[in-house]
Amino acid sequence: MKANIGIGDATGYFGYGTAGTAATLSDTILISDEGITITTPSHEVLKDWANKIIRAMPGEDLPTIQANFITTDTDVFTLIFGGNAIDAAVVPEPHSFIFQVVDGNDTITVSCLNGVVTEVGDAVFAPGSVIQWPATISADSITITKTTAQG
Repeated sequence: MKANIGIGDATGYFGYGTAGTAATLSDTILISDEGITITTPSHEVLKDWANKIIRAMPGEDLPTIQANFITTDTDVFTLIFGGNAIDAAVVPEPHSFIFQVVDGNDTITVSCLNGVVTEVGDAVFAPGSVIQWPATISADSITITKTTAQG
């Protein structure tokens, strides 16, 4: 299942931190106005002889967060490439990530403690265009919370 978060009148921030600790919004990355897309993992269905579903078991897919980074600096290159060069032998280190979007009175927070950039899409360099780094972050788990402002 895919969910798009951060579209319309919403405003938000995307932050990162040290793997295993909760990310804060002190180190942020600008993302495109397309927001983020969350993909949940599939489940394997176990059926009996009569084709009745007995149970669902976790599949092999990990949940992912996809965002188009529009910050172009050394920190982003380290997050997505593992350094400031694209080298097939270098793998990015895991980080924690947080995305927070305010939509009216609601604040939606999407976070993971241990995520790693597993895919980077094509970056287009063209006159008059913002450079975007489409990154997919794979995580062991993704937490989604909603809080509503009082008042």
